[in-house]
Amino acid sequence: MGISPCLKKHFDELCLNSCLGLSSISYNDITPYNSADFIIKVPYAGKKLKWDILFDPDDFTFPPDFDFNDDCFLADPDLEILEQNAPSLENWNLDNPKMLAIILNEFLEYYKKLQIEKLKIENIYSRYYEEYEDLISGDHIKPEDVQVSVDSSNMIIFLIEIKLDLTALIEYCK
Repeated sequence: MGISPCLKKHFDELCLNSCLGLSSISYNDITPYNSADFIIKVPYAGKKLKWDILFDPDDFTFPPDFDFNDDCFLADPDLEILEQNAPSLENWNLDNPKMLAIILNEFLEYYKKLQIEKLKIENIYSRYYEEYEDLISGDHIKPEDVQVSVDSSNMIIFLIEIKLDLTALIEYCK
């Protein structure tokens, strides 16, 4: 079972031209159930989040539904929370191939926000929240360069994108 032709451009854009957070995905990260329902493995903080994307097979102009397979993340979302954190979902446009990537990035940003809140609010992580704050308060690392994950086994992961200018390295190697 493959991807419906009217959705193919969305998945092409997602895999060939877009990033989800700090990483890109490939077609290997997308598993179709049928022509309208998919599992997508979203890279985040060194692990893969498995999110289900569910389209109406009779009308792809309706925005997709999502199952995030995580009881702590949008298990029973409030409409207001969706409107605030994934505003593009309401403006789904089948003709815009960037739409799926935009929506997934909005959900990923909200996921990150909740992970950081967990780090901040729960006492056992307070020291690590201070470390996170110190990390992003400098000039070189910005909040968008860091992904934070707190899992159920109390393991904390920081994935940091470090931007390096290697243009001077070429001169050095000569």
